[in-house]
Amino acid sequence: MTNIVGLTGLKGSGKDTAAKVLKAAGFEEVKMAEGLKRMIRAFLYYQGVESLDVERMIEGDLKEVPTEFLGGKSPREFMQLLGTEFGRKLINDDLWVDAWKRRTATLENVVTTDIRFPNEAQALADAGGELYRIERDTDVNTFSLHESEKYIPTLPVKAVIDNQGTIDELNQEMILRFLGPIDHAELMAAMEAITIRYQITIDMPSHPHQFDTYHETGKNPSPAKMLEDELHLARSVDSTPWADYIMSGEFEIEGRVL
Repeated sequence: MTNIVGLTGLKGSGKDTAAKVLKAAGFEEVKMAEGLKRMIRAFLYYQGVESLDVERMIEGDLKEVPTEFLGGKSPREFMQLLGTEFGRKLINDDLWVDAWKRRTATLENVVTTDIRFPNEAQALADAGGELYRIERDTDVNTFSLHESEKYIPTLPVKAVIDNQGTIDELNQEMILRFLGPIDHAELMAAMEAITIRYQITIDMPSHPHQFDTYHETGKNPSPAKMLEDELHLARSVDSTPWADYIMSGEFEIEGRVL
């Protein structure tokens, strides 16, 4: 059965940043607009636009910049018009949704970061996925709401992820929420392996319950908690015990202050 995490949120809320944690943990990103973006990529390549510039226009720093290659529209505006006014209104409301269903049908772990319409949220739910809204204060004058954005605040979600802090804080929230609890015994073994390999001393917590306290308070006061965050992604995609992983030489803490 496919494990699907859906993310929604207004422009600038941090959806793509939040998804990086899941992608690092083995989730495949499949956007509702992926088929649409591939169409635009092909159109730009056809006109001779270099590959690097195409990616900057579709996913990067040129997304908001009007270009002659798209009739004077910015890539974001062009995608909105092609996706909504053309795809949804002139062709079929479910044009992009149906393509997404076919694309994700055989995948195991999926993250979708562009759930914007009610039928997209329903398709996610029908597939057994859960939807989360990322919220961050943004300048409403900078981000005007196109029709594709207006449903976002009212879509039914499992939870709201508050992204008012730093990227590190958002990453920690995603790790704790989606990648599950840490095996504390293995964490202790990993710390002991570090002391052996690097011949250093680490203040060990007196009881595993301390880790739970750190989770609940959101604090990050100890080397143990730092190590937990550092190794969690590696552990999620590799079943090798952490202690063995450290002693193998693959793990480096150069430059880290423990």
